[in-house]
Amino acid sequence: MLVDISRYTHDSDRFARELLEKEKVAVAPGRTFGPGGQKYVRISLAADDQDLVTGLERLCHMLNG
Repeated sequence: MLVDISRYTHDSDRFARELLEKEKVAVAPGRTFGPGGQKYVRISLAADDQDLVTGLERLCHMLNG
């Protein structure tokens, strides 16, 4: 799933790195999928439900500061 982060930044690499460091959640920077992906991060849904909920809560925490 691609999530638009352009409201917060246009640097998907930095965002992914900070999310991992601050919230312990790994996402793929969108630029990995081409030049148009820079304003996105990719979230894998290949996890159990509780891990997905926890990861999304942590992502929201990062976005809401």
